[in-house]
Amino acid sequence: MNTNGKTQNRMTRDSEFLDIYHDALQMMLASGVTNPRRAAIRCALQQGRPRYTVSFDRAYPVVCEIINKGTMPVKKAVKQAFWRELAQQVMDVRQHAPISIAVALDFVLRNGRSSQFFVNEDYAYWNTYRASRERRALKLKQLRVA
Repeated sequence: MNTNGKTQNRMTRDSEFLDIYHDALQMMLASGVTNPRRAAIRCALQQGRPRYTVSFDRAYPVVCEIINKGTMPVKKAVKQAFWRELAQQVMDVRQHAPISIAVALDFVLRNGRSSQFFVNEDYAYWNTYRASRERRALKLKQLRVA
């Protein structure tokens, strides 16, 4: 499967989310929580601390615009929150040493963690549904082969 960087970053983020979600789901099922899928999704969204899954080439112009001009080049609230947090982390790193935005951004992208998964609950629910459907199809395929 040939994927571009944006798709690969989304897949990485979704995979990290699903790992946390599955742990939370097992905990919710063991505890007898009503509507365990929805509870596990909320828990994973609130407790997850994923890597920043954005390329340097995409992040650099956006972060520079936020820091230098004070303007936000994206419209959706979830994306604004993501970019605002990333720019703030870059500014925090720059407070400790007189380094360029590029160097600070590279450091944050390689070593930093975001405060949350910047996706809404509906997307997360759809993502878990899609993953469970794929898992089920794989199990059926393995049963047919055996």
